[in-house]
Amino acid sequence: MKNFAIFLTLIIFTACGNTYTSKSEVLTDSVTLNTDTTLLDSVITKKPEVETLNFTDANGLKQGKWVKKWKGKIVKVEHYKDNLLHGYSAYYLDGNEITSDGNYVNGKREGMFYYYYDYKSKSLMGESFYKNDTSIWGGFPACDKGRLVPVKGFGISRDTVFIKAPDYDGIIWYEGNFCLKFDKHLNRKETVAYGIHKVYFKNGKLKGIVDYDKQTIQEFDTNGTRLYKAKFNEFDVHKQTMRVY
Repeated sequence: MKNFAIFLTLIIFTACGNTYTSKSEVLTDSVTLNTDTTLLDSVITKKPEVETLNFTDANGLKQGKWVKKWKGKIVKVEHYKDNLLHGYSAYYLDGNEITSDGNYVNGKREGMFYYYYDYKSKSLMGESFYKNDTSIWGGFPACDKGRLVPVKGFGISRDTVFIKAPDYDGIIWYEGNFCLKFDKHLNRKETVAYGIHKVYFKNGKLKGIVDYDKQTIQEFDTNGTRLYKAKFNEFDVHKQTMRVY
């Protein structure tokens, strides 16, 4: 994807006619109607076309799937529409390990982009959410997932952003409001959390609530039982590393 979404379109075809009067008359073998279609279980479908790689049309525009290799190993896989990146793109290390992936729309990054420590186990080093090729926010799941108070934290590019950070499978692991606040010591704007933030277990159940306005922390077990509710300055209770504003 995973600087850090998946689009599915389900099209259901139905067919009816006088040829078959009941489901018990389903064909056991495909019957070829012509070179383009087959009849199977009373549903007419198109035969899959052979995928054409690295195709340039008559106007010199890249179309479809493009694969780039270096010394025989895959470097990246991209999809194009009229010479613009459009669709899923993935970037590789040593030809077999994806280091990052995400989607483009008309040449611009759109939605979640993911950056991996290990793609096979979907271990995310980082993630960014893009809108019109601009990174709106970014986070570090490998470091912060499961923590009530993020250590590396999030970064935003707008004055205020409500973040719902998903794991690669789409399950939200963190959500909350952030704003840009000028830090006089650093002489720059920093991303600051405000309001109520929520942290989730891998199964989607609530793990904790952090209220940055009231400066309180609550933690829950996997059954939903609250383990404690503490103030920010009660470090011996919540045991979180945090910055108190």
